[in-house]
Amino acid sequence: MSEKANAGIAGVVGVAEGQALLDPAGFAPLDKVLAWGPLKSEKVTVDDVKTCTRDNAKQRFSMKANPSTNPNAENDDSSDASHWLIRANQGHSITTLDSSAMLTEISLAAKNVPARVLHGTYYAFWDAIVQKGGLSRMKRNHVHCATGIPGVDVGVISGMRKDVELLVQIDVETSLRDGAMQWWLSSNGVVLTEGDENGLIPLKYFARAEGVKNDVGVLVDNGEKLADLPAGLEIKVPAGKNQSAGGKK
Repeated sequence: MSEKANAGIAGVVGVAEGQALLDPAGFAPLDKVLAWGPLKSEKVTVDDVKTCTRDNAKQRFSMKANPSTNPNAENDDSSDASHWLIRANQGHSITTLDSSAMLTEISLAAKNVPARVLHGTYYAFWDAIVQKGGLSRMKRNHVHCATGIPGVDVGVISGMRKDVELLVQIDVETSLRDGAMQWWLSSNGVVLTEGDENGLIPLKYFARAEGVKNDVGVLVDNGEKLADLPAGLEIKVPAGKNQSAGGKK
């Protein structure tokens, strides 16, 4: 399968959302997705999609049998696209999706609050984060966080880019005790929240914000701003990001 086709499968969320194909749990009929122009022209097969889903390093996708055409999953090896549904495990922007149908709720009662929840961001977005008063979900349904640093901490495969310049540790437990927002866990280990009524994780829930390198130091501690970014840093918008994306991973 070509890199173009692989990238096309990675774009399944936008395609399915744009054509209103998603059910409340975020799944779309695979046959409808594969009928999308670029994927159709690449002749992407069900086996290609299964391989991409299985081997994706960040486990971004899930597949399951389509209950209307394959109700007992008897055709587990089926190459008929109509027998399958596919979804992205996180990263949605369509507002009709039901978080509780897609994700596992994190709660004090369930005693499943991760020991550490981190959001990675960049120097270019820090001033906007502070000015807004916290991390914004922007046009997405959720702010994305990780339970550690991908590629460094064992078992952490997704939730932030590897080139982030700043780490924000979130006090999830206190935000839950305050009833400020709901938290969720995706099947690939990404921690998600819709934020408060303004779509924010407020600064007061920043347990700590600090630089990854360049002697940036600690910018926020226990919800209190301690410092600005030091002068002389090379500040540039990372590839694939918009300057206005303050707070967006």
